Amino acid sequence: FMTNHTYQTLAQLPGPKGLPILGNLLQLDLPKLHLILEEWANIYGGIYKFKMLNKTVVTVSNPELVHSILRDRPETYRRVSTIELAARELGTHGLFTTEGEQWRRERYVTMHAFKSEYLRRFFLNMLKITERLHKR
Repeated sequence: FMTNHTYQTLAQLPGPKGLPILGNLLQLDLPKLHLILEEWANIYGGIYKFKMLNKTVVTVSNPELVHSILRDRPETYRRVSTIELAARELGTHGLFTTEGEQWRRERYVTMHAFKSEYLRRFFLNMLKITERLHKR
């Protein structure tokens, strides 16, 4: 998932070949989307592009770059306004698709849920449930 390349323009980003007009839309199977994007990251590197109809989508899987983007959002990195609408239509609306004040609220709630004290309790409960299921 790492990349040693420096890209100056969107046109220079690698990515899968698509069809005219449709782009890569026919290659995207929603239930397997995460697997497809992971496969493309293995092929094209930590940052790549693909097309959905007439829109170019840039995907970042390089952990350091993802960290930088998430840390500096939404002041430095902003999405196009249509991504939030598209995410809602696809049923994938959430922390990674919101902007501005909504993003801040969702990030606060999400980060609160990942505090070590909550994770410890969660894993202890999961261990108890797993042990009970194993005894059946």
